Amino acid sequence: MRDANLTPTGRELKDPAATLVECVDPEGLKHTVIAFDEPYRGHPALTTGVELILSFMAYPMVTGLVECSFADVARARFAYPTGTVWTVKELTRSFEQVGQTIGARAALELCYLAGMVLHEAGETGPLQGCFSHGNLNPWRIGMKADGQLQVFGYGLAQVEMDLFLKGQSPHIDLDSVRYAPPERLEQQPEQPSSDFYSLALVAFEMMTGKPLYDETDSQRMVESVKLAEGVSRITGAKLPRPIQDVFGSALVYDPDRRLQGQEFVEAVGNLLDDARIEGRTLAEVMQRLANQSEGRSKRKLVKASGTAAFTPESLAALAADAEEEDQEDDSKAPRWASLRSGEATTGRARRARQQPAPAEPAPRRTRNAPEPAAKPAPAEPAAPAPPPTPPAPRTSLVTSPVDEGRRRRRTAEAPAEPTPPPVSPTPPPPPPGLGPTVAPEDDGEDGGVRRRRRRRTMSTEVDEAAEAAPVEPEAPRRRRRRIDPDGTNATDAAQDDDDEAHDDAEPAAEGEVPRRRRRRRPPEGEEDTPEAPEAPEAQDEQPDEADEEDPTATIEAPRRRRRRRGPDDA
Repeated sequence: MRDANLTPTGRELKDPAATLVECVDPEGLKHTVIAFDEPYRGHPALTTGVELILSFMAYPMVTGLVECSFADVARARFAYPTGTVWTVKELTRSFEQVGQTIGARAALELCYLAGMVLHEAGETGPLQGCFSHGNLNPWRIGMKADGQLQVFGYGLAQVEMDLFLKGQSPHIDLDSVRYAPPERLEQQPEQPSSDFYSLALVAFEMMTGKPLYDETDSQRMVESVKLAEGVSRITGAKLPRPIQDVFGSALVYDPDRRLQGQEFVEAVGNLLDDARIEGRTLAEVMQRLANQSEGRSKRKLVKASGTAAFTPESLAALAADAEEEDQEDDSKAPRWASLRSGEATTGRARRARQQPAPAEPAPRRTRNAPEPAAKPAPAEPAAPAPPPTPPAPRTSLVTSPVDEGRRRRRTAEAPAEPTPPPVSPTPPPPPPGLGPTVAPEDDGEDGGVRRRRRRRTMSTEVDEAAEAAPVEPEAPRRRRRRIDPDGTNATDAAQDDDDEAHDDAEPAAEGEVPRRRRRRRPPEGEEDTPEAPEAPEAQDEQPDEADEEDPTATIEAPRRRRRRRGPDDA
């Protein structure tokens, strides 16, 4: 909090116990200073009570709640950086002077905005010892020209009410009693619901133009507030029934049963959604007040009599203005036309477009073309266009050995082709691998020799390509069984030949039973042991062709081969 170095601007507003003075600081920011009257300076609520909650007053951290930038406890002066604002009291007086009211919709909007500020302050203030506003009235709610709402003076108690209730002041202003909740008149602790009670009274005055408690005697008004007559009075007012229900719930005598907090804000928001609630908005009210404060209207008025007819002088002036506009449009026409047509307006394309085009472009001449006449006859037909050049032959990325041999031979033996004259069309190149091109007119003896030579060349190249082609490996043949020196595993040559012949034989015809292999005869002195089946891998590599052809053939289950006994076995 900084020291006060404020200069009054001359704008002041008197409330029941203080004076609101508009001041400006050296930086040009306007402040609203609440300067209490002389009888209330030194009151404990403005000295000790303020010192206890000064931290919350300086840094409330609530949107819409203005902080206290300077506090002079000894002289009971408190400054708030509000800027240029108009209090709700000024709004109601300005409309009252012309015999109008602010309206229901603007009052509901004010209740909605102020209710959100008071609800948030009621949740954060008790943590720092500040439980309510203390004196919410039309002088403590300010409105800016753009419709922004501000609440200031939060935490400053109503000292004139305290002196009146204690008997230290015999008289009290009627405006001090009109916006006070019942618990304050009974000297009971206040809470956030007390602020919503006062807010409902302020909004009712904005709607109707008259306060809810309009007695002329302060004692009689105090009794009416204590008896909670406001609920019955608001029911008899000329307001829509939904508004009567919401505001009647906010004016209940019991603070715990009173409509407050977020429930009050939501109820007012529902009223604003009702199409039956008509009237000016809060922004329109503030715009009207701002125009009246400046002494002139900011709106541009158009008179119908001035546009109904034109004098000759006005028509001449309009014609001159139209000519000037046409000239300006002509100067800008190329640029905007280029934008509409999609052309470029800057760079190389723009410079090329700005250059004047030649009147008659000269025709292009070729090297061997005759010089064109100055004025060709119109009946002479145009020269035929040269035939289109055929596309280049497609070459494969994978080169075969035959193509490679042909390419080498053609490079080494083919004679150089004579260059055709530029006038005659260029014949299409031959496909790759067909040797030199033979002209179609060489049908004589030389042509026949060339064709025979070409056939011999092609056959020779094919032979060379066949020799250079990779040879596919042959399938591996079955390996014969090893023959032991003692002849124990020896097999007959005829048996092996039969086995090989059986493997190489063609598959059996349909319905023919395949021939079974003969079993190997065991050597002498050894038991008959069945031959072990071949490994699965070998079977997969060399499947039996007979089995593949005849799926119905039965396969004999292999028998288990006995272990061969050695000389050392017992």
